[in-house]
Amino acid sequence: MEIINRAKGTADGEVVAWNESESNVREEVLRRNAKAGYCNNEGGPPATGRIISMPANDKYRENYVKIFGHD
Repeated sequence: MEIINRAKGTADGEVVAWNESESNVREEVLRRNAKAGYCNNEGGPPATGRIISMPANDKYRENYVKIFGHD
């Protein structure tokens, strides 16, 4: 319990006060989500969005037939 109390500190673990403006709260939420890796700093997806696929090779075709049973 002592560890939790020390982690909370004087602000009870919250960085944004209860009476902050909506824009400050939104900024803090985006900052926390970006820090956790859920999004980037602007609120977008963490990945670049580019999908790069490789052409199917012989090993891919063999595995496909093994898994699905048809060509």
